Amino acid sequence: GLLSVFGSATIIWTVLRDRKKWAKPYYRLLLAMSTSDLFASVAFGLSTWPIPRGTEDVYAPLGNVGTCTAQGFFIQAGIASPMYNFMLSLYFVMQVKYGMTEDRIRKKAEGIMHGVAIAFSFGTSFLCLGLGLFNESLLWCWINAAPRGCKQSYNHGGEATTCERGDNAEIFRWVLFFGPLWTLVLGTMAMMLALVRHVRAQEERLAKYQFSRKASIGDNSSQSIRNLSRKEDRRRYTQSRKVTGQALRFVGVFYLTWTFATINRIVEQVNGQSYFW
Repeated sequence: GLLSVFGSATIIWTVLRDRKKWAKPYYRLLLAMSTSDLFASVAFGLSTWPIPRGTEDVYAPLGNVGTCTAQGFFIQAGIASPMYNFMLSLYFVMQVKYGMTEDRIRKKAEGIMHGVAIAFSFGTSFLCLGLGLFNESLLWCWINAAPRGCKQSYNHGGEATTCERGDNAEIFRWVLFFGPLWTLVLGTMAMMLALVRHVRAQEERLAKYQFSRKASIGDNSSQSIRNLSRKEDRRRYTQSRKVTGQALRFVGVFYLTWTFATINRIVEQVNGQSYFW
């Protein structure tokens, strides 16, 4: 919607206007994610307007087959956004857990990250375009069979389909979007948990070192040394909380963004109805 467009546009502007940020792999990944999200948010925001005029049981359809196809294309290409979320979590793991520098990530991994995200998002979009899968889908145009309610061959023992476009669209939805989407969500969660465990393990090792150092100093140590030790302890635990909080927010936003949309599509597939949630 409008808030997503504004947020993505703000991130894009912030990165592009600062050459120092533009030079870093993290911000280039963030820029690519925000750009993908911007186009997808605009497509989602148009809602039912691009749906061909005259379509029954749809609120305010004003478009035609061309506008419907274009909306579906950019919504499908929006799979790049969760893919870049996954790439950013991978970036954190490479930098924090494996100690890779930004220059090494740029040389060894960044190109592959961009290549995979762009190839999959646009590859699946063009595949759907070629198969005629972008059709009216109640809330907007996306992967669906047309006309609505037609007999898809996968669900009728391979019999001849009655669909004019988008035969077996229900399979393609899960293979090309929701399946990869939740694989990315779970993968991101796994990497964030691994990152949190790594940070906590580091803190435990540092705490043991700190304890042994305090013991070696003895009871006659100066007050300034004891105060310094307490400050270092607080800094370590603060770092752990920050990393843990960031990881939880990272995964939480993923779930918040896609859980309801996935449930809505499951409901639609079961009973043939969708809702403006």
